[in-house]
Amino acid sequence: MKSFFNILQRAFFLVMLVFTQFVVSYVFPFPFSATHVPTVIIVVYLFLQEKRHIVWYMFGLFFLLEILVPSPIFGDMLVPGVLSAFVAYWCYRFLFTNQSLYTAMLLGTITLLSYRFLTAAYVVMFDILSKKGILVLPSWSLQVFGIEFLMTEFGLFIIIFFLLKRKKTF
Repeated sequence: MKSFFNILQRAFFLVMLVFTQFVVSYVFPFPFSATHVPTVIIVVYLFLQEKRHIVWYMFGLFFLLEILVPSPIFGDMLVPGVLSAFVAYWCYRFLFTNQSLYTAMLLGTITLLSYRFLTAAYVVMFDILSKKGILVLPSWSLQVFGIEFLMTEFGLFIIIFFLLKRKKTF
């Protein structure tokens, strides 16, 4: 019975992550809707829990997003999303040893850059392997990425700042 409630709790958490993604993307006005919610979730979860469950949560989140959001290639969110969560966990576990605001901002930067790089690499690799003959790069521009980066870092700054203020230091 305990494992049933544990599974139910994790499923509810996953549904709340998907709900948060949709609320930020579709309800908030433009500059705030450009926030990359999975990056914020990864960094905040690592700062609060410090567990590797985040990789599995991101697998579930990106799998549900792949199903619910139309995309030209299946896996163009799932594969880069899970790999960027793994990169973030690895960096947090082995490179960044303290829980400071600077660490959170740098971890958010690494996560978002790795996600966008892996997305571009996945799309290019898919185009090469599908033998279409036409190489199509991802359809986002540097301006959109800049706005996404700034809004994600701003949201991460606010959340981590208040989390670190609440944290008791001895």
